[in-house]
Amino acid sequence: MPYFYNHKDSKEFGSITIKPSQWYRRLLINGSYCIFPYITMGKIEFTIYVDQLPQQSDYMKRNVYIRLGDGSYRTLTTITDKITKVVGIAEYTGDTKILIASSSYSFHNSERFIDKEGLLLFDDNILSINNYIFGGGSLIVLISTLLCVLLGWLLGFIKLIPFWQLWIPLK
Repeated sequence: MPYFYNHKDSKEFGSITIKPSQWYRRLLINGSYCIFPYITMGKIEFTIYVDQLPQQSDYMKRNVYIRLGDGSYRTLTTITDKITKVVGIAEYTGDTKILIASSSYSFHNSERFIDKEGLLLFDDNILSINNYIFGGGSLIVLISTLLCVLLGWLLGFIKLIPFWQLWIPLK
């Protein structure tokens, strides 16, 4: 299940607040934990609110990176304002993280620096849509079957005939 990490006091940004952009995720968020899971090829969308912006040059910008389930990193956006909208796609199943790190980590083998020194904003274990379709579908079939049996029993449509009455006719 997805976790959104709010930071009360970070070195560079002060207080960082994360709010999901989708209305149903905002309604059903419990602290930093959201009830609705993300699925493969689903849109991860949220807004970052920061108190202060650090000094940034052309070589030292603060980027928002996504670490996908296959271990690759992609740059989503650069933080240039106190309110920044982040939109990413969960392309692979597995652990997906969104971090803020310096853009100086753009050289080869920089992934270990992003993961080690980056500020974690979002963390989720993305599952395939098939897990939810088959699990949810089987749960719906089970509940509807139980409701139909209960309703039929209550209305008297189901008559239980003892086994011996099937073979011995009553006169």
